[in-house]
Amino acid sequence: MDLSQNAHGLGADLVTPIATDRLNLRVPTLTDADWLTWALADPRVMGRLTSLPVPFERHHAVNWITKARVPGSARVISLGDNPMGVVHIGPDLVYWLTPDVWGRGCAAEAASALVDWYFSQTDADSLASGYMTDNGQSGRILLNLGFKTGRQAPRRCNLRKRGVMVQSMNLGREDWHARRALPNLATPRLRLRPMSKDDAPDLAALAGVPEVAPMIFRAKVPWPIREVEQFIADWAWTGAPHLRLGVTLPDGTLIGSVGLSREPNVFYFFHKDHWGRGYACEAMRTFIRACYREFPSLDELGADVFQENTGSMAVMNKLGFVQTGTAMGTSAARVEPAPVNVYRLTRATFRDIP
Repeated sequence: MDLSQNAHGLGADLVTPIATDRLNLRVPTLTDADWLTWALADPRVMGRLTSLPVPFERHHAVNWITKARVPGSARVISLGDNPMGVVHIGPDLVYWLTPDVWGRGCAAEAASALVDWYFSQTDADSLASGYMTDNGQSGRILLNLGFKTGRQAPRRCNLRKRGVMVQSMNLGREDWHARRALPNLATPRLRLRPMSKDDAPDLAALAGVPEVAPMIFRAKVPWPIREVEQFIADWAWTGAPHLRLGVTLPDGTLIGSVGLSREPNVFYFFHKDHWGRGYACEAMRTFIRACYREFPSLDELGADVFQENTGSMAVMNKLGFVQTGTAMGTSAARVEPAPVNVYRLTRATFRDIP
């Protein structure tokens, strides 16, 4: 569905800027022609786009601005007064940023805002997008937004003067609505979001190793992808105190997971390359705060930690957990049960401030 065919009928707001926590998304004007021409002259940017003319000249920028303003879905991404990229639905979702702001999560933040705007302002059933298969970061952004993978097909990139493989993606309205209803959380350095089976390979790689798997219940070494997909499905968000979220860096890289069971007990694990950076405390503090907010009747949380896992014991103490005893714990990656420390946390003892 083309936005220009439908949005006006819904009384869509096509001109008001869209604000996020850090960014301003505004409608392009002809005064943007010069910086657009300059930005798209960078082969690092143009090399990730397929259909724009090469070389990209000012009259091309003017033509794009004139056409993009009619449907009303194009937005210039600005940090303060400084433009640094574009996010556009016409009809597919497309976004790009100047290289000086890569790796700061701005593309994900801008794309998420425009996707929300699109589904809120139209009656579209779905939204398409895609990415070059050698641009994994863009793929992670789309997965984090809830897009599902489709077919791969070659497409010509004018700058590269050859065909490139493009992975098609699609986001349905129901999936978008579910993503908004799900507990997507953020910390200063991390993002917490629901997982899908598309996360299974990354989750298997970070948890199905000797350093991590023996510390958690279901992981194996190695952890078969089908079992990981089932693990993710078993912990899908249903609105009840039974869920696991993926923990990512702002660029979408999956580095761990946090969870809450029906008992209720909390869990977490992280990629060994990210230990010792305070991520566990940062993610768990935000996650526990959200659990207490989402479930008003939830007053106590439990946890258990294998006794050789001194790092997790330190995390428990920092969060306000109190050890209440010991027990024997099991793991699919262990030959036999091993001693664990048992912890308890109440709303009163929770240390919500670092």
